[in-house]
Amino acid sequence: MDVSYFLLIISLAAGVVGTGIGGLLGAMVVDKGEKLTGHMLAFAGAVMLGSASFEMLPEAIECFGAPRRESALMAIGAMLAGAAMIGVLGKVVEFVGKKQGINKSGGLALVLAEGTDKKRMLRAGAIMLFAIALHNLPEGMAIGGAGMHERALGVTVAIVIAVHNVPEGMAISAPLAGGGMKAWKAIGLACLAGLATVLGAAIGLAVGGLGSAATGVCLGAAAGAMIYVTFWDVFPEACALLGKFPAASAFAGMACAACFVFFC
Repeated sequence: MDVSYFLLIISLAAGVVGTGIGGLLGAMVVDKGEKLTGHMLAFAGAVMLGSASFEMLPEAIECFGAPRRESALMAIGAMLAGAAMIGVLGKVVEFVGKKQGINKSGGLALVLAEGTDKKRMLRAGAIMLFAIALHNLPEGMAIGGAGMHERALGVTVAIVIAVHNVPEGMAISAPLAGGGMKAWKAIGLACLAGLATVLGAAIGLAVGGLGSAATGVCLGAAAGAMIYVTFWDVFPEACALLGKFPAASAFAGMACAACFVFFC
């Protein structure tokens, strides 16, 4: 099978299957699984952080092909650019949320705090759907760019992203189901957000096909986006749900990422 088609297929699986499973869990455990969800978020965030740090940034440095110090500076620049891109998108989402009467971008902590305010839950779910669809674009780029460099690396990144997408799917479906939407519709919308991963993978393939330096930019930017999401969205959400940082779950996620990198 052509590598491009293969990478598009695994990006589809990572995006739709991951968020779909999370959507199913979110519709089932809304208002009941605060602790479980908090630990899942911490684990998934640490997996993302470990994958970006242990795998994607070192690969980006190698892709640039310049002396190591210059390559490292270019990779860091790409990482900061990717983080800035997601930061700007996050501000847009936050602005839209405030216009709708939501003081933050959504998420399970807000849903659980708002209790029976159905309309507010639905709005939170809609904002979260939009935010996660945007986040899935650079994640797909990571799959496409990494896979163009090395197919096994693309598969590893896809597995990591699929794990990360489970709590994201929960963050979409839980507020929608809590707001009165039928479970199957909430799950379907969670899957729809995952389709953005395929679009991102197509962009990553196009950019990665331009050469190894372009692949390095793609990998570095995607790593920055994932690191930003982890520290600004995933970990704070986990702390809000549990009242403290779940260090054990985060450490387990980092260990899992290290296993993906060094043994897969």
